[in-house]
Amino acid sequence: MSDLLQLPSATKLVMLAYILSLGCAVYLFFKQSNYWKYALFSAAFCLAACFSMFMPFLNIWDEQFHALVAKNMLQNPLHPRLFLEDVRDVTTSNWVMTITWLHKPPLFLWVMGLSVKVFGPTIFAVRFPSMVLHGLMTCASYKIGRNLFDKKSGLILAVMFMHSSYLLGLITGKNMTDHNDVFFLGFILFSFWTFTEYLKEHKRRWAYLTGVFAGCAVLTKWLVGLLVFAPWGIISIIYIIQNKQSQVLVDQLRALLITLLVFLPWQVYIFLRFPKEAALEMELNASHFHSPVEKHGGDFLFHFDQISELYFFKWDFLIVLSISCVILIWKKAKWQSLLVSFCIIFIVYLFFTHAATKMPSFTLPAYPMVLLIFAAGITSLASYFKNHLLRIGMQVTCVVFFLFHLFNPDKVMEEYAIAHDSKVKETFRMRKYQNDFMLANADAPNKRVVFGCELRGYAYVQWMYFTKDMAYPFYPSRADISRIQQKGYHVALIDWNYSIPAELVGLPDLEVLRYQDK
Repeated sequence: MSDLLQLPSATKLVMLAYILSLGCAVYLFFKQSNYWKYALFSAAFCLAACFSMFMPFLNIWDEQFHALVAKNMLQNPLHPRLFLEDVRDVTTSNWVMTITWLHKPPLFLWVMGLSVKVFGPTIFAVRFPSMVLHGLMTCASYKIGRNLFDKKSGLILAVMFMHSSYLLGLITGKNMTDHNDVFFLGFILFSFWTFTEYLKEHKRRWAYLTGVFAGCAVLTKWLVGLLVFAPWGIISIIYIIQNKQSQVLVDQLRALLITLLVFLPWQVYIFLRFPKEAALEMELNASHFHSPVEKHGGDFLFHFDQISELYFFKWDFLIVLSISCVILIWKKAKWQSLLVSFCIIFIVYLFFTHAATKMPSFTLPAYPMVLLIFAAGITSLASYFKNHLLRIGMQVTCVVFFLFHLFNPDKVMEEYAIAHDSKVKETFRMRKYQNDFMLANADAPNKRVVFGCELRGYAYVQWMYFTKDMAYPFYPSRADISRIQQKGYHVALIDWNYSIPAELVGLPDLEVLRYQDK
């Protein structure tokens, strides 16, 4: 507790807003007020904002690359670029040093770009869309639980979902693929929600919305965004066999057509506009299944081992999941609810277990359904208790158990350098100092190219995001400097602990930016 009191005042105010919002949401839910959903959204948003404030710098790898490309897309939304211009002709097809950047589809980058347009090139602007999405996903998860099981299952699912430290780590950029996976999971979760509304009401508009969200998921990452059509297809076949009705299948095909109309135009466009780059990225994406891309491999049990990272200790997880499944089957839950949940989990883990490339976040599309089984298991188990107080006590105990393990406060205190003896405090301090150095040198009087920007973790990418400069991680030759100056650029060199090559020291018309580790 004393460590939390050392947090900045703004962070403590946001934490207070989160606590009050969550309390209001639960109170209004049981009072059956329609306003409880707004309080739930507010609680999820504030919690995500809190975690973002715990980490006041852009993270290495994905977050800083996504931030820069999103900012550059403000110049031309149809041309994703890492470098706006290659003043030294050194870019390659590698996604960390290229001009045209097709490593990810553009939808989430467009949204992030709009945020940068509104808030400027700040850390808040990068994470704000994911904070909003965290609130929307929390509300949508409630509706999935309500539609497939009951209102209390929906509430428990929403509360567990919003407190997942792994998902919050994506929003802060700490976990790999960060905002891209937040948006990807968001659109997949929205497609689950609208599909469950369709199963409940059989109104065609829900089928069409499912197609839109599935298309947005593919336009955010890749074809796993089509996941919702798997249980839908099985249910369509069952309806045809049992009831001789084909309307569910017809609606599914219409939704699939809408999905294609959402994501295919971009694929056609990039192959026409950037054929070489698009072909390389297509080849890279296809290779994920048969070979480990960028050394992201693992054995057959990789995703089983990652359960401890995404949820909690894997053996406890399997025991609790098994008990929940048995309870739901014993209580004879609706067959559609069980089919949708089990089908999604089974397909996701089967597919990614056999894929050669393995990363922890790959199984995230199954995340809401895993938590839903836990939530529905709690409410089903509670129904066995006739005494009202015992029933409430059991539910509260189970929810607290899951929240403690999903949130994992000890791990959060360590990984976000909140604990006074955290091992990452020095790393946090250096990254914050590096970000402050970039911001302090952001106002260049004219067009500037900065060399030697290899402070820590692809710092040239962060430099270009926070400033209007072009930046490179290496030092140029004298000939390079002369040629760049002839193009009308001002050249600056970063002197990191006296690292400038001797041949460049003392050259005229060069700006030297001194950076020394504290």
